[in-house]
Amino acid sequence: EEGLLGLRPAEVPARATAPHPAGAPPAGAENAAAALPQEEGATDTFECEHRMLHKEGHYIWLSSRAVVVERDQDRRPVRIVGTHLDITERRRSDAELARTAVLLQQSEDQLRQVADSLPALVARWDLEQRFQFANRAYRDWLGIDPASLLGRSVREVYGEQIYGGIRHHIDAALAGSRVVYERQMATPQGLRHVQVTLVPQRGSDGSVQGVYG
Repeated sequence: EEGLLGLRPAEVPARATAPHPAGAPPAGAENAAAALPQEEGATDTFECEHRMLHKEGHYIWLSSRAVVVERDQDRRPVRIVGTHLDITERRRSDAELARTAVLLQQSEDQLRQVADSLPALVARWDLEQRFQFANRAYRDWLGIDPASLLGRSVREVYGEQIYGGIRHHIDAALAGSRVVYERQMATPQGLRHVQVTLVPQRGSDGSVQGVYG
C-alpha cells in the first residue's frame, strides 16, 4: 500500500478511518464488509473493490484479493497474504460509460419525440436491415404498432415483392450514399405516392452503422 496510498510502511493504518464525502460510505467500509466472513472463519479467501484515502487527500479505488494462510486456535486470522491493484481509472471509465448510457437514452427519447411529431414514416435499420426504431406514423399510415417492428427485417415487414423493388436503394444507402427515390405505397386508406429518403447512419469512425429512412 505504500506506493498506492503514498504512505510509508509505518503510516499505513490497520483499518481505514479517514473522513469521507457526505452521503458516501466511509472509505474502506466495502473492504470491512467483504472481510467479515474471512475474519469469522467462514472462508479463507477475500476479494473486494473499495475506496481508500491517498496521503495527498484524494480517494483511489483498489481491487484487493487475499487468502488466510494461518489461523489461531480460535480460527481468527493470524497471517494473510494478498495483493492490491489500483483500479481508479477503470472505475472512472465505468462511471463515464454509465453517464454516456444515460445521455444516449435521453437522446433516444428526444429523437422519438421529434420523429413522432413528423407526418411521415421515420425508421432506423441496422446493417442487417432490421428495424431498430420506428415512429408513430407507422401506426397512423399503416396501422402497425411501431414497437412490433423492432427486430424485424425490411423484407419481412414489406413483403418479398416490394422488398425486391427497393432493395437496391437500401444497399446503396448501406454502402454510404444518400438515396432519394419515389414509389407507390399501399396503405389501409389506399395507394399513396411517397418520396423516400435514405440517409446512412455513421459511427464516430465514419463507418456506416445503419440507415435512417
